[in-house]
Amino acid sequence: MFVSLQTKAAVETIHPICTSDIGSFFSRIIPQKMTCSVFHGREFISIRENGHLAPNSIVHEQYLEGKEAVILAYNEDDNEIAVIPLERKYDKPNVFALQSGDPPQISARTFLKYHDIIPEKTIRYTPEWDEDIGSDAVDGGLRVDLDQDGEVVTVAANGEGSTGG
Repeated sequence: MFVSLQTKAAVETIHPICTSDIGSFFSRIIPQKMTCSVFHGREFISIRENGHLAPNSIVHEQYLEGKEAVILAYNEDDNEIAVIPLERKYDKPNVFALQSGDPPQISARTFLKYHDIIPEKTIRYTPEWDEDIGSDAVDGGLRVDLDQDGEVVTVAANGEGSTGG
């Protein structure tokens, strides 16, 4: 099953229309739907050792601009995280506010720790947009496949990252 019972209950409370979509979207193979031609030619989300999810500016501009929060869900069978943008913040489990910054980050340490997916070093992943997650209430979400070869990133004091070994 895609989400824990706690996550499923949170999603049902927030968006009952999209619950069946969220529960089944990982059971299908969905082709990548995203393209990008700026900032190194691609979108990415970094998972940092401090428990933050850090979308780059492209992900923020295309999917998170004007949003206040996201639902995070984990599919253990496929080792994937879903990041589902929300118009506003809800006081529910697995709903995380977008923290201020340029671009904003998601403080998800409890979520990552619970699923034992906090990395020892920051790792950058290429997400895929999946509009099938959504419904009338949710336009879709980003899937982050943790089995893909992510890039280890060294972040300088100025916040700029470089890939490393």
